[in-house]
Amino acid sequence: PKGNYEDPQLYTDARGNFHCFYHVYTTNLPSFDCVNSTVSAHAFSRDGYEWHISKTQPYDSQLEIRVPQGNGQDVQHQKNTATTTRFITLATRERPKPLFNRDGI
Repeated sequence: PKGNYEDPQLYTDARGNFHCFYHVYTTNLPSFDCVNSTVSAHAFSRDGYEWHISKTQPYDSQLEIRVPQGNGQDVQHQKNTATTTRFITLATRERPKPLFNRDGI
């Protein structure tokens, strides 16, 4: 994606391939157009020398959240509570941080 790249987060996967996530920003969009803004990039390499950049962002400016449904009671501590899915548009997403499970995935 076009833009200014910063805050690289480099890691290797289980097969030894290199990956790097970036925060990407552009300054040419109006502030009300955050839905279409570029916020991230993913570069990858087999050897760490020759790099390729994905044409699509690994994540965008939309954040999906699940909000508990309830009747006014404290539903945060109840199990099996029904939820509603909502999307929030963020102006930017700073400093990507990959998270891994115990198996490194």
